[in-house]
Amino acid sequence: MRQGTTSGVLAQSGINAPTTQSFFNYLLLAVTCGAVHMWQSRAVRRPFLSNKWFVYLGLAVLDVEGNYLVTKAYQFTSITSVTLLDSATIPAVMVLSWLVFRSRYNVGHVMGSVLCTAGLALLVLTDGSGSETDGSAPIVGDVLVIAGAVVYAVCNVAQVGDWLALMIQRALGRSSLF
Repeated sequence: MRQGTTSGVLAQSGINAPTTQSFFNYLLLAVTCGAVHMWQSRAVRRPFLSNKWFVYLGLAVLDVEGNYLVTKAYQFTSITSVTLLDSATIPAVMVLSWLVFRSRYNVGHVMGSVLCTAGLALLVLTDGSGSETDGSAPIVGDVLVIAGAVVYAVCNVAQVGDWLALMIQRALGRSSLF
């Protein structure tokens, strides 16, 4: 929520720097997770990168673009809308996991996803009501958040293969290096 609050305040002040806002988050991930992975790799003599470098570059680009879209949305819509619509990542991950990995979900999962999606659709429909807290162009902001959520979902599903074989620190460290 801290990034959301900061993004909202910066957008209200007229500052437009969505990627710069996340730079220190990525730097911190690269330093901490990368250092842990290098220390662990040295102890068991494993190579630092188990995939080609362009795989990690692609994952990093997806993550940065998803973050850019969501952070950019704060300029157009309210903090509440961005926070709620960002949860569209969950149903998108479920659909992509089913398509790519043939994941199976029980009725409770599917009903929860349907309920989530229905709530998000209602939020988008009511977002353009003209309230002072909606922002300058709430529908544009909503579309940016949903697009960012889908990009996050693609990135998350793409990382699953790498994360199944590797520890989470290594995957995060590698992705944040790029």
